[in-house]
Amino acid sequence: MTATGPELTEPGEILRRNVPRAMFDGEKMSKTAFAPSDHDGMTSTLRGHVSVADAASRWEGNSPLIGTWPLPVHLANEIGLPCYDDGQQPCACGCEAMYPEDHASVDHRVLPSRSAQLRAARKIRDAVEAAGPLT
Repeated sequence: MTATGPELTEPGEILRRNVPRAMFDGEKMSKTAFAPSDHDGMTSTLRGHVSVADAASRWEGNSPLIGTWPLPVHLANEIGLPCYDDGQQPCACGCEAMYPEDHASVDHRVLPSRSAQLRAARKIRDAVEAAGPLT
C-alpha cells in the first residue's frame, strides 16, 4: 500500500472527521472513532477548507451522523501519523476506488501494530473529544 497525494504539513490546518452514532458508547465517543479503517489503514477526513455543513452533508454512512469533529494536522503529526491530501486520488489499498474531492487521510500504517494504531487513535479522540463537534 502506498500513500496518494502530497503530505499535509501545515500545523494550523484542522481536518474534519464525521463521527456517526455507531461510534458512540452511550454518550461517550468510542475509542475507535478516530481509528484507521480495515480497508486502507487510514482515518478518513475532509480538508480544513470544507465547511462543517458541507462535511456533514457528505456523510454516507448507515448510522446517523452525530457531528463533525476537528482533527488538527499538528496533533496527528505529533503522535507520528502523517496526513495526506488524497482527494480525487486512487485508494491507498490499491483497489479501483477513488477518494472523494477534498479528502484527506491520516496514515496509521506507519505504526508497527494494530494495537499501536488504536493507541494513536485513542490519543486523538481524547484530545478532540472535550472540544466537542465543530459548529
